[in-house]
Amino acid sequence: MDYILLLILIVLTCTSKRLLVTKALLTSCCILVFSFWYVCNMFTGNGVTDAVFYHLFSGVKGASLEDLKSKIAMSLLFLSIIISLLIITYKRKSGMNAGVKIQDGFFAIIIVVFFYAVSISSKSN
Repeated sequence: MDYILLLILIVLTCTSKRLLVTKALLTSCCILVFSFWYVCNMFTGNGVTDAVFYHLFSGVKGASLEDLKSKIAMSLLFLSIIISLLIITYKRKSGMNAGVKIQDGFFAIIIVVFFYAVSISSKSN
């Protein structure tokens, strides 16, 4: 359900130009907080716990790269969503609307597929 709400937030952000920059920045902050929780949940299985805060301050020495690959990939995916949203916002705000509508649709499809895949993978765990 969280993924659907995040998707609705992204779509509503891009629908109108009114307060577009403010909406994009707030949506980016929401995605950032959600991605932090999601990656922490991948580590602990319980979201943000005391173990997360411990490792934030002491590091993850001794962890293998194989354990961290999926977490890094998810972090980069969430970061690319935020950057894409900000680029679309910049293009719409600066008046470059010629090719943005096709990109907005493609961006929405990518987001839907991503959230669907994440929801399936979280149900199997």
